[in-house]
Amino acid sequence: MYDTPPLIVDPAAIQAWLAQPAGEHPDETRTEHLGVDDELTAPGMGDFLGTIDDILAAEPDGLHRRADLTRVELWPVHDGEGGALITVDLADGVRLCTLHQDVKAFARRGQHGIPAVLAALAHIANQVSLLLDTYHAANPCHGIAAPTGSAAVTAGRVTVAELIERLRGCPPHLQVWVADPHTVEGYAPLDGTVHPGSDPAPPAADPGSFVVLGAAR
Repeated sequence: MYDTPPLIVDPAAIQAWLAQPAGEHPDETRTEHLGVDDELTAPGMGDFLGTIDDILAAEPDGLHRRADLTRVELWPVHDGEGGALITVDLADGVRLCTLHQDVKAFARRGQHGIPAVLAALAHIANQVSLLLDTYHAANPCHGIAAPTGSAAVTAGRVTVAELIERLRGCPPHLQVWVADPHTVEGYAPLDGTVHPGSDPAPPAADPGSFVVLGAAR
């Protein structure tokens, strides 16, 4: 259904955001206010994941969530092993959680300061993508695939009966969206209208009668 990553990291935009004054503390940059240090901000040094958690919570410019995600959070584990969990809240109320992430997975050895921060955010984005891919694979109604071997797969079309069958079992509260390359997000919600369509002189292999579902504009 979606053709964009769930969490996008724009390193240049994040660096520019970090260099700006820190809101209520205009005498400090966000880099200073959030405790990003060229020497101490690194895996295994200081409260590295706590700093990444603060930056993630601040929702910096350059970190973009897809519309079906409402929140991405980092949960540092303060025990002998360290590391963290990453959770993703979906718009339908589901919360997903990764397996334990070792602190060394967030940045390479020798990365410090802003490069370490950017590496950690990229790791989080990758884990969010893996988590969503796994979830959708286990819950196909969140990314409905056409039945293999059907005529609808070849033609890129589906009958009303096939559509009903493919939607069967999905939670009734889920909204229905349609792919729309003309929108910024790449999809648009259906507005609930349904009306018959017809083509008096259809091209070869195209139907003369069909059903039109309206997309909200």
